[in-house]
Amino acid sequence: QEILLSIAEEYGLPGVEPTKRSLSEQSAEQRNKLVGNYTIPDRGNVRIELKDKGLEAIPDFAETSLYLLPESDSIYFNAENGSYFKFKFEGDEPTGFTYGNIEGKKVD
Repeated sequence: QEILLSIAEEYGLPGVEPTKRSLSEQSAEQRNKLVGNYTIPDRGNVRIELKDKGLEAIPDFAETSLYLLPESDSIYFNAENGSYFKFKFEGDEPTGFTYGNIEGKKVD
């Protein structure tokens, strides 16, 4: 993706621009309702915790965590690569998330 964007910028190709994410200010209280443990079938668990102005997703099956920044109250994005992390709700309670083709369900 970065190579394509560099070529497009160098040659002035129209219609090829980087996706820009907008940061939404979310209070610790707003973000705190998303904190908890989520399970991903056949993979393991992910712990969501508060971190700085976003959230940290800590999978027990991977060596690295994801720093997530809020775009809205239910949509966060990976600060490293911009991919979306979308929380699902029933009423005001979070029930799970999707991250690409991965689906997690909140267990506590």
